[in-house]
Amino acid sequence: MVIKKENGRHQVTFDFDRPGTGQDVEPASGSRVSSGQESNKKSEIPTDLSAFVCPVCAGRIIEGKKGVGCANWRPEQGNCRFVIWKEILGKKLTIKNIETLLAGKTTRPYVFKDRNNNKFKAKLRMIKDPEFFIEVLPMEGETVSRSKVSCTR
Repeated sequence: MVIKKENGRHQVTFDFDRPGTGQDVEPASGSRVSSGQESNKKSEIPTDLSAFVCPVCAGRIIEGKKGVGCANWRPEQGNCRFVIWKEILGKKLTIKNIETLLAGKTTRPYVFKDRNNNKFKAKLRMIKDPEFFIEVLPMEGETVSRSKVSCTR
């Protein structure tokens, strides 16, 4: 790789015919060159859902695109329908939020949106009544009543 600066502009070219020196080229000051070895922030966050089991069938918990659910979801594996959706009432849940719910604990208060896009603060907890639900617990002073979100796909 050859970096030239002419008339205040940088030009980068690749010369594959010339043998390299085996040394890395240092970027110009103020510029950033990615080596491809950097990882993005999301992959650095540990997502250890393997410590949790499905509350319905005791299967493994896995992460999907829209939710976190039981690995035994296929009919030949038991057809378990347990899932915690990654978005509830306009709030995108983090893996940490989902871990809190799977551990049977209540989350800290978050801002949610009702059907009319009105914002309100509430906590979440998972309950069994007789199926599993995520219960939305509005904070004192909120005009929204308690509600449930099904944990069934």
